[in-house]
Amino acid sequence: MKNRQRNLSSSDIFKGADGFILIISLLSLLALTAIGILAISTSTTEVMIAGNTRLREIGLSAADSGIELTEPILRNTNNLVFTDIPQAELSDRMQDLRAERNCVSQLNPDTENFPISIGGNNNVSVDVDYVSAGDPGPGYALEEGGPPIVRKNYIINATSRGASGSETRVGAVYFLVGWCD
Repeated sequence: MKNRQRNLSSSDIFKGADGFILIISLLSLLALTAIGILAISTSTTEVMIAGNTRLREIGLSAADSGIELTEPILRNTNNLVFTDIPQAELSDRMQDLRAERNCVSQLNPDTENFPISIGGNNNVSVDVDYVSAGDPGPGYALEEGGPPIVRKNYIINATSRGASGSETRVGAVYFLVGWCD
């Protein structure tokens, strides 16, 4: 007998596997769909993180501007024209603020809060607390017959509240060399 060698064509190879190709293609499609859904959810999460970071930065800069606008008030409570603080809102609390500045009250966190208008969607309130007064250190001369010069230490806390309900607090330590009235 002669050995017959038969040439197999590709249709002969896959003759009994008609459903096999369909299963492989469906599994491939399922894997690609899962990868697509994962990519979309990852990008959505990254967009949310970027939005929260933006809100945090806006709140931080708004609260920091509250501290920056408060420093000139501590230097001169009678000259508030150049700041953005609404005069009507501040006039009610000026006595408390002057008491803090002039070493009368100490660490009273609920009485000196006043709003600052910085524009935008953030509301900023500032609290100035007098902490202590002491020796100003070398280099400060006393006026003859005048009040003693002291270094007055303050804590300034600013709170920014955004339109989205976010809240940011910034604190600063500030000192002023002068005298206590």
